[in-house]
Amino acid sequence: MNKKHNHALIIHETGKPIKYMYKKLYFFNDLEDEAKEKAREWYRNGNSDSPFLSDYLHEITSEMLTEAGYTVEDLEMFYSLSYCQGDGVSFSATLEKGNARYFVSKYAFFGRDVHEMSMNVEGEDLTTFESIECDDILEEMREIARKVEKLGYEYIENENSDETVDDNINVNEYTFTREGIRIDADID
Repeated sequence: MNKKHNHALIIHETGKPIKYMYKKLYFFNDLEDEAKEKAREWYRNGNSDSPFLSDYLHEITSEMLTEAGYTVEDLEMFYSLSYCQGDGVSFSATLEKGNARYFVSKYAFFGRDVHEMSMNVEGEDLTTFESIECDDILEEMREIARKVEKLGYEYIENENSDETVDDNINVNEYTFTREGIRIDADID
C-alpha cells in the first residue's frame, strides 16, 4: 500500500495556530470501495462544469458547419446541458456558402433557454444584397445544434464515468482520509 503520513496545521482566522492534527492520508487507489465512491462524489461535485466542454462544443460545431460547406466566422456557443427544460445547444455565427451569407442568431425573447429552437437565420444574396428565404437553412442549423447537444451529453457522461474520474484523481495525486474525505496535503 502506498499510505502517506502527513499532518495538518489548523489556523484560526486571527492567524494563530490553534491545533495540530495528524492524519493518515491515502491515495485514491489505496482506499476501500466505499471510500472511493465518496472520493468520486467529491470530484464530481467540484467538477460539474467540464473545463473543456466549451472548447469541445465550439470545435465540433465549427467542424459540422465546415463539413456542410459553410465558411464560418464569429461562432459563439450557447448551451446548458443539465437535463432540464430549456436545455440544449444553440449558436450564433456568420456563415457563407456559395453566393449567400447567413446570420445565425439566438432569439433574445427565449431568455435563458438555449435549445435549437431559440435560433434564427437571416440571409442575403451576395450578388444582389437582397434578403433570401432561410427556412431550409434554419432547419439545417437546428439539426446541427441537436447533434452537438447529443455529443455534448455524451462528453459529459464520459467525463463523469468512474474510469475517467478515477484517472483524473490519480493523475492529480489527490489525498484522502481512510473514509474518502479529501484532505489537501503537499506530499513530497
